[in-house]
Amino acid sequence: MLINNHENYYLTAFDRLEKSKTNTWNWSAFFFGGFWILYRKMYLYAFILIMGVCIIPLSYSMLTDIGLSEIGIISASSILVLHILLGYFGNALYYRLVKKRVSEGYHLLEEYKNTSLALPIFWFFVGPLKMNAFLCGADRYELQSFLKEQKIESEKFQITRENIEKYLEKNEKNHLWGKIAIGVAIVMFLLKGLFVVMNSKTEQQAKITTERIETIKNEGLQMLIEECRRQKSPLKDEEVKELGRIVIKAIELNISEANDENLKKLVNVIEKNQTVSLNEVSKDKKKMDWISRHMKNIFDKVIEDMVKKHIASNMFFGIFR
Repeated sequence: MLINNHENYYLTAFDRLEKSKTNTWNWSAFFFGGFWILYRKMYLYAFILIMGVCIIPLSYSMLTDIGLSEIGIISASSILVLHILLGYFGNALYYRLVKKRVSEGYHLLEEYKNTSLALPIFWFFVGPLKMNAFLCGADRYELQSFLKEQKIESEKFQITRENIEKYLEKNEKNHLWGKIAIGVAIVMFLLKGLFVVMNSKTEQQAKITTERIETIKNEGLQMLIEECRRQKSPLKDEEVKELGRIVIKAIELNISEANDENLKKLVNVIEKNQTVSLNEVSKDKKKMDWISRHMKNIFDKVIEDMVKKHIASNMFFGIFR
């Protein structure tokens, strides 16, 4: 009943509704729920369904203090209730829709499909409002264009079993605007997929970039320690490393000119990154004198050596600009 049109099934169900006002159970509507509604082009009911599934648990969560697990239970319960209601009232809702569309003249269109596989397939990927607007708008436009060109007698719009049967049989050819709407949905789906892939690659590249920058920083700090050892520095390796980290932070903040604003930034960097070892260095006159005489030249040499050895990349130049 979901994939095939099953005109006879619906005609029998509609006859029963018309004669005895008795609902018949629709297993397709029960099992497939929103997909069945979308497949049958029940645009308004589809919108009400998704709003009900989303708004009921969200409204309850706003009014009460519940967690995500409780929201999930409420959502699942709402969906189950909606599926049961669709199973029981689905044929009645569809009958009401069919009568409305017959009265509007959809059964008179030469090319028209009363179902759409594209709608349930692309609904969640492209967006419910967009898909509803695309297909509903395309159907309405095709109908209005047809009615303007044709002079049709009023009895052709009457809700009769013959006209209902004609509507249910309209499941072979789609009109041009319907094909265009589906084409637009497919393009939007592909673009969205492309965006997701590109965004994923960008995030991956950003992660790689961060890792490379950290690698470059660590290599630079190691080269700084080795150069200080070669220069017979009185500083310990850990003290050199901590001092190097402060300088890197300062360079990243573009603290290159001596002005009040940069001085505040530098003081803030030192306060945030100063360790016990650096605090002891600041109290050691011999070490401070050595730093003031040699450290700038050592930093310059380390950066130059890294560039010469092709360790640095464009990102490296961005850091040590």
